[in-house]
Amino acid sequence: MTEPAPFSVTQDRSDPLATVVTPVGEIDLATAPELGERLRDAVDRDDAVVVDLSHVTFIDSSGFRVLHETAGTTSTVLVVPPGSPVARALAIAGLGQLVPVVDAVEHAKRHLKSEQPG
Repeated sequence: MTEPAPFSVTQDRSDPLATVVTPVGEIDLATAPELGERLRDAVDRDDAVVVDLSHVTFIDSSGFRVLHETAGTTSTVLVVPPGSPVARALAIAGLGQLVPVVDAVEHAKRHLKSEQPG
């Protein structure tokens, strides 16, 4: 049996439009708190958040809870490539009905820019 890749999460604040948070690996009960901490950090700075789930291989309800909490506090867009392991779970959980879901970070930023006034 193959060991899952170690979990990591990065933040990219280079675009003033949004902080891009990119988790890699599995988001579960053990790793969701670290993701939540990074997302709260972005929210505390009043940033919009793009969560790039392109490199996530698994997500459970604790991961969806953290994403839902973030979406309730700031503009949030999820990046989920079609056919990815997260896409089906996201559809079943129904989070895509509450949060915009796009297939690339560039599309997420375009979506956020279209929401800005003026």
